[in-house]
This record gives sequence, structure tokens and C-alpha cells, in this order.
Amino acid sequence: MKLKKIIMVIGLAIILAGCNKSASTLDMKGASTSLDEKYQNMALMTEKELEGIYNQDITLMEEYIIKSSENQDGNFYALIKVKSENKEKVKNNMDEMFSILENQSSLYSPEAVNLIKNKLATSVGDYLIYIVSENNEEMYNVVKEYIN
Repeated sequence: MKLKKIIMVIGLAIILAGCNKSASTLDMKGASTSLDEKYQNMALMTEKELEGIYNQDITLMEEYIIKSSENQDGNFYALIKVKSENKEKVKNNMDEMFSILENQSSLYSPEAVNLIKNKLATSVGDYLIYIVSENNEEMYNVVKEYIN
């Protein structure tokens, strides 16, 4: 009987831990400020750029900060808050965006293409996180400091 109770308590704890994961929040502005200290010459991508050049439907995003390097060295990051029902659509749109970025970069920088191919793409709760740099893990660790 005690074993059943222990198993039920452990099962409940696992379920609650899983549910709590989706309640995570990301201080996007804080993370962006810290990332900008590590990256150099990052520029915020405009709504016009995102929709016109990269085929992004920003109406699917609740909030976003998407920046790319003004030096065209491949550095890029995107912090996007989405409603859960839009998450897959936004992921697909971002995949398309990375294909476009890869094609553009192939014209002038094979190094940038490699960075893009090795991007870090993950999600935490309702947030999608994309990082393209020479050290994706280091940059992701910066973002993780802003996840509650």
C-alpha cells in the first residue's frame, strides 16, 4: 500500500513538473540586452523585413525580438513568444527564414552558412529561442539566466 502511494506521489510530481514547464517565462528584453553585450553590431529586424523578405507572419507572434548582425557574419538570435496553438506554424516559418538566410549568406560567406546550419533552436514554455553564433551554448546560457 505504501509503495502505491509513493508511486502515485512520484507520478503526480512528474506531471506537475511537466505542467510547470509551460508556465516558464522569459525576460526577453533582459536576455536581449545581455546577448547584445556578447554579440557585436546587432540590429533589430523590422516588421517590414520579417514579413517582406523572410515571409514571417508576425501576427502569430505575441512578442518578439529578432536581431541579426549588421556585419553579415551570420550572428543572429530570435526570442519569440507565441500562443501554443501557433507554435508549429511559427517554427515552420522560422525554418523557411533560415533557408532564406542560408541562401543569402552563400553568396558572400561560407562561414555564415555553417553557423546557420548549426543553429540552436529550442523552446521553453511558450517561447521559441533561436541562436546562430560561433558558440551557441554560451549564448543560450545567457538566455537561460532570464528564464523563470
